[in-house]
Amino acid sequence: MMSYDVIVIGAGVVGSAVARELSRYQLKTAVLEKELDVACGNSSRNTGMLHAGFTYKPGSLKAECAVEGNQEFDQVAKELGVPFKRTGKLVVGFTDHDRENILKYKAIGEQNGVQGMRMIDKDEINRIDPNAGGEFAMYVPSSGILDPMQYTIGLAENACQNGVKFHFGQKVTGITRDEAKDVWVVKTENDTFETKWVINCAGMYASEISEMLGYPNYPVKGFKGEYYVLDKRQESSFPSRFTRLRTIRVVSLPMQLRRWTAMCWWDRIPM
Repeated sequence: MMSYDVIVIGAGVVGSAVARELSRYQLKTAVLEKELDVACGNSSRNTGMLHAGFTYKPGSLKAECAVEGNQEFDQVAKELGVPFKRTGKLVVGFTDHDRENILKYKAIGEQNGVQGMRMIDKDEINRIDPNAGGEFAMYVPSSGILDPMQYTIGLAENACQNGVKFHFGQKVTGITRDEAKDVWVVKTENDTFETKWVINCAGMYASEISEMLGYPNYPVKGFKGEYYVLDKRQESSFPSRFTRLRTIRVVSLPMQLRRWTAMCWWDRIPM
């Protein structure tokens, strides 16, 4: 039986980031991952967008983490040696109703501490990206793009270099409490581990791990979309990333488009 101070369940971007942070301390830390590599789940299947934080409820932990993470990401990307570019984002609109919604998100962003957001007219939209369209827009300079897989690999490699042990192909099947030894006993399909602390970073399977730990009915909210991968030679045709309210269309580099409905592309902003 292998014993650790902390076991992180899940080697996605969150689990790898937690492992990297724990590697700063004198702790014996391990990561258990059911797949054979990192970033095999949601961490490699997303927009690859560094969000500014203007859609999240003010005062929420999500808003706080989004804004803080955005502000520190240039340094994090440099430390990990992963590519990152602040392309900015255009949230474009056409009607008075669109303007009302955009101003609502601008107010939310300002409450959350998002810096540099401003309303721009059609002429400035065309100077930034003539493909974006729109009569007006909110320009958000702090938004950026990255490769989420490379980012997760960078986090995991750095954690590993600092002493964290990664155990792949280890699907957790049960977790029990040994009160006599004051430890958690984590069983996988192949091995058994002991740990003082369990950190649940299992993504879409977080509710299953939570139930094993004695916390049932953990809510998991999923989103489903489709990606279109365009020829890289088209990259110059889309110099920035833009969001169109109502039809809600976004373009980013490297070129990926996700369609929610017939002509409704990502990111989806609640109206």
